Amino acid sequence: METSKSWKSPPDGEGRYLYCVAESRGEQNLGDIGMAGNGVYTISCMGLAAVVHDCHGEVFEYGDKDGMKACLLDHQRVVQIAAERFGTVLPLGFGKIITGDEHKKPEEKVADWLKSSFKDLEIKLKKVEGKAEYGVQVFWDVSSVTDRIMDEVPHIRALREEIKTKKAGTAFLYEEKLKKEIRLCLEDAAARHYRTFYEKIKDVAEDVRVDKCHRTSDDGKMLLNVSCLLNDRQVESLGEMLDDITGQEGFSVRYTGPWPPYSFV
Repeated sequence: METSKSWKSPPDGEGRYLYCVAESRGEQNLGDIGMAGNGVYTISCMGLAAVVHDCHGEVFEYGDKDGMKACLLDHQRVVQIAAERFGTVLPLGFGKIITGDEHKKPEEKVADWLKSSFKDLEIKLKKVEGKAEYGVQVFWDVSSVTDRIMDEVPHIRALREEIKTKKAGTAFLYEEKLKKEIRLCLEDAAARHYRTFYEKIKDVAEDVRVDKCHRTSDDGKMLLNVSCLLNDRQVESLGEMLDDITGQEGFSVRYTGPWPPYSFV
């Protein structure tokens, strides 16, 4: 793609673009698998290796939205390939660059970073060893839940019956009160289900990060959005628990992964 070609960097680039960190000794060449075909290799220090490609020191331009998407996918692919090569990796966020200066070359600055961050990186590598990240989003059908509230909640059911006995003007006021009561019941139900589902997920996961809920285009509402750190055994347990949620009327689940543990490093 044309917008990606500007990412191609000269061999003597002033910076090193960082993909991830792994445990490895010695330099390794992973081939021209980086963004826009840049050559990817490792810089090692104290048994840790930063997976990098050469780049200009300044912030780069990725062009339009399609160019950004292509670069994000390239970044993700390199991290996955590195995980296949080295095992456990600490993925770094998109756009991380270490630059050189008049005193040190960029690869020396990368080695300095590995050395100064060694303890922290080592702890994080141990934490995510043998684990992967999974995304869990729980949705509920607002219409279905509202219908159930109107049928099952005593004071809501009584208010509906009372509206039938009122004249038009008074009935309108009662209908507004009914809407308010239903909204309060929905908020209470949402908070209750959120706590229940979160605690169940937390019980079977190594770690959980809460993410922002997004709006949906249909009548379904995102109730819970979390990232989970799981080992193989926990993946099976979480799957069984999510099946139970899906089996409840009005609820559905979106389950993605495995991913490198971006949310936990």
